[in-house]
Amino acid sequence: MFRFSLKTNAALALFTLLGVITPYLQIEFLITLSHVFTTIFIKTLSVIALPILFLSLTSTLSSMSSLSEMKNISKKILAYTVLTTAMAASLALLIFFFVSPYLGFGVEPLSQVVEVKSYLDIVLDLFPSNFLAPFVEGNAFGVVFISFALGLGTQFLPKEKKDVLHMGFDALFSLFLQLAKSITVILPVASWAFMTELVSNLSHTNTSSLKMLIIFLVSIVSANLIQAFIILPALLLKNKINPRSLFKDVSKAISIAFFTKSSSAALPFSLDLVTNKSGISKKVSSFSLPLCSTINMNGCAQFILLSILFSSMYYGQAISFYGFLFWLAISIFAAIGNAGVPMGCYFLASLLLTSSSLPLGFMGLILPFYPFLDMIETAINVWSDICITAITDKQIKKAKPVAI
Repeated sequence: MFRFSLKTNAALALFTLLGVITPYLQIEFLITLSHVFTTIFIKTLSVIALPILFLSLTSTLSSMSSLSEMKNISKKILAYTVLTTAMAASLALLIFFFVSPYLGFGVEPLSQVVEVKSYLDIVLDLFPSNFLAPFVEGNAFGVVFISFALGLGTQFLPKEKKDVLHMGFDALFSLFLQLAKSITVILPVASWAFMTELVSNLSHTNTSSLKMLIIFLVSIVSANLIQAFIILPALLLKNKINPRSLFKDVSKAISIAFFTKSSSAALPFSLDLVTNKSGISKKVSSFSLPLCSTINMNGCAQFILLSILFSSMYYGQAISFYGFLFWLAISIFAAIGNAGVPMGCYFLASLLLTSSSLPLGFMGLILPFYPFLDMIETAINVWSDICITAITDKQIKKAKPVAI
């Protein structure tokens, strides 16, 4: 998994600063170059994001030995994964309602809503006319449907055939992850390009752009911190687990997740610490943590939902009551299907906006700040993984103390 080094973070800061300065140099070639680069960068993201979304889901589902194998443990893990992700997304929605009066755009009454693409059309897009159509049309929803259909279908194949398919899906997934890794290498230059466009266009665009960006950043960080230090500890206390003690035991794994921005990099440390310091059963932790690191993405759900809602407001697209519920559900579902892809939250949010015929301009504003947001989100995802594992272990031991 790609890791940002100290040099890379310094490069991001430097190129972002250069992006602020570049427009004031009044060199037309640099302004044009930044526009060309941002256009290419966004198109490249769109090209690889759909295959990554497809392969991450099919690879994960086809890796399961059987649907009945998980039984009691998996039911608890999946239930708490959905619960914590839904709570994270709901919290993000509440924060959006709280800050929306300060954005400079009002959410219009339901009778005045004019949507670019109806929600019925989006639901119908879940059922593509052929296998390639969703990829050609950039339809993320159709890709998700095909992924689940193929992934679940592998469960009914003979083991040898299912293993062959899984190896193929997994190998292709690794290939596209390498492509994603190569894109993150040029992230500093992309930050320069997007920041250059942002600063150069400020005089020609709505002056609330910068204000909206700041409110977005405050909103997403606030949602992350409330999830980490209030909601998750409350779930632990409900199950009679000391959150302060657990956090102290696993703080090293959370720190590694923060600095590497990789749940996979933190996984070995999480497994060791929860077993040897927190006393969680190895049988539970060795199953729960790898599974959670794949599907439990609390921070990602918050980022996807807030990105979509802020982008809609940024372009003046009103959202109905049912629209809010729709995007809440989609953000939960998309986050669970993210599967730990590098910059996966950013990819998915961009894809969902594209599928809804919304421009990606606001995502360009976010990009220079995304590495920092990614650090927080990854740390919170790992902390949530550990909380779910601790709760599952507690309930399993309580129900069957001899089995563990």
